[in-house]
Amino acid sequence: MLRINKDVEHALISLVEMSREKRIYSARELSDHFQIPFEILSKTLQRLAGRELIASIQGPRGGYILKRSISDITLYEVLNAIHDSVSVVPCIGGSMICRQEENCNIKEGIEKVQSEFDRYFHSLTLESFVKIDEHGKNSQVRIHDDLKGTIGENN
Repeated sequence: MLRINKDVEHALISLVEMSREKRIYSARELSDHFQIPFEILSKTLQRLAGRELIASIQGPRGGYILKRSISDITLYEVLNAIHDSVSVVPCIGGSMICRQEENCNIKEGIEKVQSEFDRYFHSLTLESFVKIDEHGKNSQVRIHDDLKGTIGENN
């Protein structure tokens, strides 16, 4: 089910932070800096690494590094990494069998809504979440104006 919850928020914050400087970031460093529980952020970072949005570097000085520019990473990719499915209803994403499928009278409309969400989330890169300071650097994460009030937070 499609939603922007705390896990997605943590992913976005981490990815944007990693874009500020090309270096290895530890989960502990990000956790402490943004006051996100370490265990929760670690799982989020592992999911992002599993989808190859970031690379996991092993060893005593290991951590995570961004694999691509934030101008090349879409909100759709982040949602998909965290939720495994970017669907407005479970039956569209294939994550459940719908008992009403044979007689569903809203399927066509829901599919249109899903198509619009997909198109929109594919069009938003993480760069649109960044406020650029006067020196041309990322200064903070901001929620894209078009998303405010669009999607309820369930966490």
